Amino acid sequence: MAYPLREERRIKKLTGGFQTMRQLARLHGMVVGILRLMLMFCVVQCFEILHPSFLAAGSLKASWNANTEPDLAGYKIYYGESAGNYTSSINAGKVTQYTVNQLKDGVVYYFAITAYDSAGNESGYSLEVSAKVPAVDSAPPTVASVTPRDQTTLEIKFSEAVSQASAQNKANYAIDNGITIASAAFQQGSTTIVMLSTSSHETGKTYKITIQNIADRAPAPNVMTQAVSFNYLIPVVDRTPPAVASFRTLNQQTLEVVFSEAVSVASAQNVANYSINNNVTVQSAQLQQDTRTVRLATTSHTTGVTYMLTVRNIADRAATPNIMSQPATHTYSFQSTDTTPPTVSNVRLVNPTTVEVLFSEPVTSASAQNKNNYTFSNGITVASAALQNDTRTVALTTSQHTSDGTYSITIRNISDRAAPANAMPQPVKFDYIYQAEDRTPPEAKSATLTDLTRVLIVFSEQVTAASAQNANNYRISDNIQVQSAQLAGNGLEVTLITSPHQFNKDYNITILNIKDRSAAANTIAPNATLTYFLINNDGNNGSGLSVNGLNPARYAVDTLQVGKAYYIDRPYVIRQIPNSKRGAVWIKTANADRASNAPRFLEFTLTRESNIYVAYDSRAIQPPNWLKDSFTNTGESILVSESAGKLTLWKSRFVPGRVTLGGNMASGAQANTTLSMYVVLIEDVQSPSNPDSPSPQSFVLKQNYPNPFSRSDVASGLGHTKIEYYLQEQNSVTLTVHNTIGQAVRKLYSGALPAGNHSAIWDGRDENGTLLPSGTYLCTLEVREEVNDAGFAMTASINRQTRVMTLLK
Repeated sequence: MAYPLREERRIKKLTGGFQTMRQLARLHGMVVGILRLMLMFCVVQCFEILHPSFLAAGSLKASWNANTEPDLAGYKIYYGESAGNYTSSINAGKVTQYTVNQLKDGVVYYFAITAYDSAGNESGYSLEVSAKVPAVDSAPPTVASVTPRDQTTLEIKFSEAVSQASAQNKANYAIDNGITIASAAFQQGSTTIVMLSTSSHETGKTYKITIQNIADRAPAPNVMTQAVSFNYLIPVVDRTPPAVASFRTLNQQTLEVVFSEAVSVASAQNVANYSINNNVTVQSAQLQQDTRTVRLATTSHTTGVTYMLTVRNIADRAATPNIMSQPATHTYSFQSTDTTPPTVSNVRLVNPTTVEVLFSEPVTSASAQNKNNYTFSNGITVASAALQNDTRTVALTTSQHTSDGTYSITIRNISDRAAPANAMPQPVKFDYIYQAEDRTPPEAKSATLTDLTRVLIVFSEQVTAASAQNANNYRISDNIQVQSAQLAGNGLEVTLITSPHQFNKDYNITILNIKDRSAAANTIAPNATLTYFLINNDGNNGSGLSVNGLNPARYAVDTLQVGKAYYIDRPYVIRQIPNSKRGAVWIKTANADRASNAPRFLEFTLTRESNIYVAYDSRAIQPPNWLKDSFTNTGESILVSESAGKLTLWKSRFVPGRVTLGGNMASGAQANTTLSMYVVLIEDVQSPSNPDSPSPQSFVLKQNYPNPFSRSDVASGLGHTKIEYYLQEQNSVTLTVHNTIGQAVRKLYSGALPAGNHSAIWDGRDENGTLLPSGTYLCTLEVREEVNDAGFAMTASINRQTRVMTLLK
């Protein structure tokens, strides 16, 4: 019978000695030998996880103290995956250490050992110990990320701890574009992140770093066997402080301010950064989830009172925060609660299965995206309705429109975002036209020579850039060479840069291979030809003002008269015109375009120097920036039959060339206001009389000669052009050369001159004597007529004439 060691000791104590115990055992027929197992089994001494080069994966080595009994035959190892539950055993033999194999990596095993003698007697279990089977690391490190911290510091993050020797060896890193590495060092407290100090990078530029030979910290280190490369961008440092992008009143006690970029929570929610006059107090400021919008809770506003909000000290989220350098102010007036329901502004068929509905104001998602609020004629069904980001436009996905003709949509139950919401009181029906796939080729509608080396082509529909910008697709008579072609953003207009033309001569242009943007890519009819010419603005040719290259092309040019419609899409008529504007050239716009906020909207070309008048809705509190910055309010008005009542005239002077005006509601215009669309008047300021016959004009600017003249001759000191002009009486005059964007490049004369013929020479150089590039220039003669009033000379009027000059290469 086998006894555990503790029982053996107990028997020895009771019987008085080991010899007595043997006698008792012999008398009772018990086992002759008692196995004495002296087993010291602890985690530190008995279980050891060896280096992978000495111990294979899935193995643990157990060791123990030897038993000293003379008849000891060996040891058995018992183990399992839970405490006290041994599912496997191994006869280790008469050894004091043994390696247990075929274990699961990462699993904790529990062990106990017994001893047995030569008769097969086995002791009880030793104390239990446990150990976790380690996974042997055989994979090299990888690069987790490369992050530029500033222009001279890169952070390299590895997938595991790496050796100091390899990680801090700067030869293991290389960067392109001439960047050198000064040092490589672990980030403090880390063995996975290396900081590289480098020469200076350029902001906004992409670089490539190559990394090699990095070793991990395994007992047998794993080394990257192949170099790896990463691209990284040095971001442009944000140095621009935030600005107020928009503002609106939500209700009597809530304002909303939207900034141009994400702003810091601390500055945005500091009520001290906002103040309102007229005894209104900002009580709280809450930054919204978009990090740009701040809702201000205020004390109550009074209807009809004008207030000023001042915003200051707002910081952005740049690494080094940019703070508003100057306070921003916004003037507003609080109006009573919105009681006007939304209306439908426009319905547009985008494609055979998409219809777009535009509302007059922001509408709720719930009502706008309820497809039951839309029904169509002709069996068209609605699959879905999606409100767009502007909160005014709804895109309807429909069944297929199949036949050409007029369809109708009925819209109902749409609500605005007022509190409380206003819903459409009754259904509204809109008609729209569906036309099957475009099979109509584009047409060249007009060709205009805007100066001696520029031809503007206007097409009937949008054309592809690839075909429109191919200079080989244009052929001009008289050996005029097309040097380049540029398609405008509207897709309708192409500007050709050519060799020089001559004044008052007909030219034919043949246009080939121009394709539209339809799926069928229709091609212009073969050998489409247009005729064009450039008027020399001398008075003796009988020519006057003309307006060409109108974009949008659907707009119309007319003469201003009482009783005429002033829009192309509405029947509203003119009721009264200032006498000085009767018969002026008139550009009829579309009132449907009144919501446009485009910075470049209306474009046309002038052939003569003119006063441009923009007739803008008199109800506007704030006109757009392009109007108030470049035009002057004349105080005159045109009375009209539409609800606006009158359109206020804003004036600015333009030289011959391309004119660009912004959208009706472009930047600066009062937000959330529906105004009537502006229209344009053009007043010719040049006299049509013969330049060679002084009377009855008070002055005449003649065409320069020679024109064109050569830049190469100017460079050699031989070339120049002569400019002659006539004064009927003594006047103060200024003779100036401008480039085509209106900048004065050379003042040829300024001062008083007597009556008679005068001349000036221009050598193609600017005020600094620098030879100007070839191209078109404008010569302007400005004459000031002065009167004497009580001994003081006073300017009675200022008149100008302009001539086009061409400087060749």
